[in-house]
Amino acid sequence: MIRYLLSLVLVVFAINVYPSEEPYNPTQVIYNLSHALINAKTDPTLSLATINRSIELAEKARDKKNIRLGYITKSQFYLINKQYDDALLAANFAYTLSLETGIERQVLDAVMLLSDAHLAKGIKNESLEYLHRGLELSYQLRDSASISKLLLIIPEVE
Repeated sequence: MIRYLLSLVLVVFAINVYPSEEPYNPTQVIYNLSHALINAKTDPTLSLATINRSIELAEKARDKKNIRLGYITKSQFYLINKQYDDALLAANFAYTLSLETGIERQVLDAVMLLSDAHLAKGIKNESLEYLHRGLELSYQLRDSASISKLLLIIPEVE
């Protein structure tokens, strides 16, 4: 019994002294996501694995900002690789997370991505709805760059 307790203490000590993973580093997650997106065309398998791992780490740490960024990156990855259904799913998840935060800037990013994904699938009506929602948010944020961009894009889609 004493040997069992001693071995249990040693296992607990080893786990605490030598953790199986590095501590969560949000900056590293952001770097990995941007690097994965850069290599989305040249090495899609590794890029997608990096994106999924980054999302998993952010979820473990309950880092909603990087979880949302992970799904935005995942949607962009799928758009680059012409996997439009998967892009829509990831963009919708990013949009839902953005709505939960209540931060209009994040909602605007997700709305623009949803518009891009719908347009890539050839669903112009849905894309236009998101573009108009993006324009409303841009006015609320007083984001003149986004307003200008959207005022140029909307007539092209219509």
